[in-house]
Amino acid sequence: MELERAGIIQLFEIAFELYWKSMKGHLEAQKPMRKRE
Repeated sequence: MELERAGIIQLFEIAFELYWKSMKGHLEAQKPMRKRE
């Protein structure tokens, strides 16, 4: 049971990290090319 729980937590951490990195990359790609004045 404990091993199962640890595996689920690790899987969630990996999935969240992948989501975060892909979302960050997507948002950075959406930035306007010029800054507002």
